Amino acid sequence: MKDIKKSLKSTKGFTLIELIVIIAILAVLAVIAVPRLVGYQERARASTDRNNASIIGNAVSLALTEGDLKLNESGGAATGFVGYEGSSVAASALSDVLVPKYLESIPKPQSVAADDFTVNVNTNGTISITAGGETFYPLTDTGE
Repeated sequence: MKDIKKSLKSTKGFTLIELIVIIAILAVLAVIAVPRLVGYQERARASTDRNNASIIGNAVSLALTEGDLKLNESGGAATGFVGYEGSSVAASALSDVLVPKYLESIPKPQSVAADDFTVNVNTNGTISITAGGETFYPLTDTGE
């Protein structure tokens, strides 16, 4: 009988209290970490959109330089692209010019609620890329 009691007392392991404390510590760490991870994902999506818009802007600029895409001009001011209505055109509408010579495919925005990037021609002929009311190109200093 003494041998059984002795073997039960010498059993090594964690008590129930120790396990509960460890689980509580892990829960606190999870509560702290999960919101931070969500923030990283949102910043990564915004960074991806800025980079994709820059790629689209560079492809449009290259197409303009090589003559595959031309600007409409009226009175010395740019009014849009030849063959497209208005000064703003959905990037996917330019796919016939941009894909596959300049881009493999037209990327979609990930950080804003929009189906497509919009390529805008300013009156001075500069290009800007927007999506969901936010300008992604030309890149501006965001302080990040």
